[in-house]
Amino acid sequence: MASMQRRGYSIVRLVLSMQAGYIEFGQYPDIDHPLSCKQFTDFTFK
Repeated sequence: MASMQRRGYSIVRLVLSMQAGYIEFGQYPDIDHPLSCKQFTDFTFK
């Protein structure tokens, strides 16, 4: 998500778009840090 933020996207708007289904994303589960945003990868706009 940090790379998307560097591109000018707000983290809040990014999460809302993910929830609404406007953005496809991959997930890399992190058992030690389950609430980390770093586990979301490979963003693709629909």
